[in-house]
Amino acid sequence: MIEEDKPAFRVFSLNSISNNANGETYEFLNQGGAGMLIAYRKEGSMSGNHYHKGEVDAKNPEQLILQSGKVEISATSVLSGRYVKEMALAPCRVEVYPNYRHSLLAITDIVFIELNSLDEHIRDTHYE
Repeated sequence: MIEEDKPAFRVFSLNSISNNANGETYEFLNQGGAGMLIAYRKEGSMSGNHYHKGEVDAKNPEQLILQSGKVEISATSVLSGRYVKEMALAPCRVEVYPNYRHSLLAITDIVFIELNSLDEHIRDTHYE
């Protein structure tokens, strides 16, 4: 399969398992990483601008849960230069595939959970 046939990322709806006067509960599955990160970002801030080679299971693909807010996700292939972008509104799950330099622009204040530990992030994050 050629790269243009593969997505740079996918956005998934979360499965609501309860909705009552207390609020709503969503279920998502962790891909088995050593830990998780939660990030709070201010409106207008940029996160990312790096890519992963897929050398660490938790980064192949990278998964995050956008818990609150709205982001613009952009990704550029480090192999072909292919560029894609999409808006995502919480709650949702985002997968970012290897070899895509990706960024999240916070359109509003956002909260997201990365399904990997800091160590896993460091071992497979590239900026060049």
